[in-house]
Amino acid sequence: PINQNNLNEWNVKYYLAYLKSLANQTNFWSFSDYNSITTNDYLYVDPIHYHHKIIPVIFARIFENPDVAVPKDFGHFITSENVDDYLAKLRSQFMAADKTNSQ
Repeated sequence: PINQNNLNEWNVKYYLAYLKSLANQTNFWSFSDYNSITTNDYLYVDPIHYHHKIIPVIFARIFENPDVAVPKDFGHFITSENVDDYLAKLRSQFMAADKTNSQ
């Protein structure tokens, strides 16, 4: 999961193209979008590294562990069939973040 402050600095065009290319080659989990984890700076020990308590949340999402609370907006399983919808969501998130950061 990439913290919102780092996401704000990314080249959106290249990131979205990379995700599209990756999805056309293999299925994968994505945790690097604006969600309730990545937008909470208190869950990061520094601007790059998330707190160790996030690790069980990542595994719970991937392995569907009902014993761990996972925010609904955290973690998306991406395939070639759903990548375009995910990219549209990301575009909207990046545009909203850009407007917020430029104010």
